Amino acid sequence: MLPIIPDPFKLVVRQIKTEDGYKADPTALKQLEVIRKLLGQADQVISCTDAGREGELIMRYVLEYLGYHKETKRLWISSMTEKSIREGFNNLKSSKEFDNLYRAAKARRESDWVVGMNASLSLSMAAGKSNYSLGRVQTPTLGMICRRYLDNRDFIAKSYYLLQLRTTKAGEELVLTCTGKYDTPEKLDTDRKKVYEEKTAKVVQVEKKEVSEEAPLLYDLTALQR
Repeated sequence: MLPIIPDPFKLVVRQIKTEDGYKADPTALKQLEVIRKLLGQADQVISCTDAGREGELIMRYVLEYLGYHKETKRLWISSMTEKSIREGFNNLKSSKEFDNLYRAAKARRESDWVVGMNASLSLSMAAGKSNYSLGRVQTPTLGMICRRYLDNRDFIAKSYYLLQLRTTKAGEELVLTCTGKYDTPEKLDTDRKKVYEEKTAKVVQVEKKEVSEEAPLLYDLTALQR
């Protein structure tokens, strides 16, 4: 019976499919036990997950599942260069500053599950099939891809015209091209006549400046992903 809304949502270890049904992934269980042991030995916990909602949510879920409720510190950096990492560790923040970020991520994840699960089942039942999938991100993204494909498929090339001004100064020819585009040669000819009736061209503004730029840094992982 729809809608399916868990109350409450429960954290479980990642599941894998076996001959006897779905069971907790032994690898994940083993890693969680390693983290549990380290938490018991640690004087302080620093969260170094990605600086964003999903990174915050992952760390909080792990700590919540393992029953760790002490205050932690947060490393908040957006670059993986050595300089940025050192600056981040020198300016650690309290995890409490990111409570609202965690709540936003948790609400989004749970709403994604509710929308995806119920919308997918509803569409599959209405269509009489069981392989339709809808989601907050995947469905509009697929829609964008389809629209782009249709735009490309149905694109019709059209000719356009540009207005150029040729003038000379001290024996040197200067060619200037207007940024505006004309759909028909008649519109272009009207403006061309207005320009050439002036006989002379006057420069109304010149801007000259020197800019010094440092060589760009190499791409870090975050920049490459972005």
